[in-house]
Amino acid sequence: MTVTEKLAALRQNMEARGLEGCIVVTDDFHGSEYVGAHFKAREFLSGFTGSAGTLAVLREGAYLWTDGRYFLQAERQLEGSGIQLMRAGQPGVPTLSQFLAEQLPESGALGFDGRTVSTRLHRTLEKALADKHIRLDGGFDPAAGVWTDRPALKALRNRTGAYNNWLVFTGLNESFINWAGGECDPFRLKIAKNKVREWYAGDGWYCDGPKFSMDYYNSYVLNPMYVAMLETLASKKRAGQKEVDEAMARMVRHAEFCERIIGPDGTYPALGRSVTYRSAAFQSLADVALREKLPVHLKPAQVRCALTAVHRNLYEGNQNFDENGWLVLGFNGHQPEAADGYTSTGSLYMATLSFLPLGLPADNAFWTAPYEDWTTKKAWKGEHLHRDYKVEY
Repeated sequence: MTVTEKLAALRQNMEARGLEGCIVVTDDFHGSEYVGAHFKAREFLSGFTGSAGTLAVLREGAYLWTDGRYFLQAERQLEGSGIQLMRAGQPGVPTLSQFLAEQLPESGALGFDGRTVSTRLHRTLEKALADKHIRLDGGFDPAAGVWTDRPALKALRNRTGAYNNWLVFTGLNESFINWAGGECDPFRLKIAKNKVREWYAGDGWYCDGPKFSMDYYNSYVLNPMYVAMLETLASKKRAGQKEVDEAMARMVRHAEFCERIIGPDGTYPALGRSVTYRSAAFQSLADVALREKLPVHLKPAQVRCALTAVHRNLYEGNQNFDENGWLVLGFNGHQPEAADGYTSTGSLYMATLSFLPLGLPADNAFWTAPYEDWTTKKAWKGEHLHRDYKVEY
């Protein structure tokens, strides 16, 4: 297909979805500038191969913004494509948001793949397009249905990541490929499975790499996702049931810590990396509750009440949502200084992992049992307090 043919096919998809325009950025899910083959949608659609640039496609016309490093290259590669080069930063050249605010019609719609658009760009677009009541559709993948031979996500194997909880994601990817009948990489699986087990520090806690980190990654990733990886592998005989049971027992133990850090008022400490993931800090507890594997002394009702208190503190007010209902960068309010370089609007929704018990039926004891105080509330009221002690598994 020529670039002209690709853009024509894209415009058909836009029309079917009710979009007057769409943008295609260079980033992957983590905001990387140099991306794997699966994420080179802008390059595929435009023919421009530079590492920085954003393509905007309207019903009539297409435009590509890039910086001074690539002006000459872009001129050459866009020639004959019908795409107009927008030399970012040059006099008289509007920014992407300014241009879209001028060109898109009143009450129109702009589509993009929200998984690859940064929080900063999303906010800039929201602000610029608000006066014209333009709807942002972050569920539109511009390459879908156009790039028919798009490289699979396993092309990301050329990304090494960090030597820490990232290994769990490597293992999850490979275990899924194996489960789906694809050709997985046995060595990657083995490294992920064995290293995480090797990093177990004890009492339900894993090190995040060779050294321990005091943060919530044991609940964000290490406990629940390691269990999920092992279960998936066990279904294909690539992990033993003993391994699954061991990891499950450790997650159950970690869930006890999660419940105990919820204060009597439903607050919890804002500590460590990625606190902007908010209630994802309780994924281990929520996962164990969903599986109905809570320890005997940890009643489903007290877990429900504890998580409800946390959720009310975080989500009952408006401090954690913008005017369009999106989560804002921060822990409890707009606190962008608390965000990490890899944080995006999409990653904030890790917070929804604390809602896993919604998968339990309405007649489950988790929902039907009467109100019950949680551990710290009982402790500070002088009521019965279950003795906590380390485990040896």
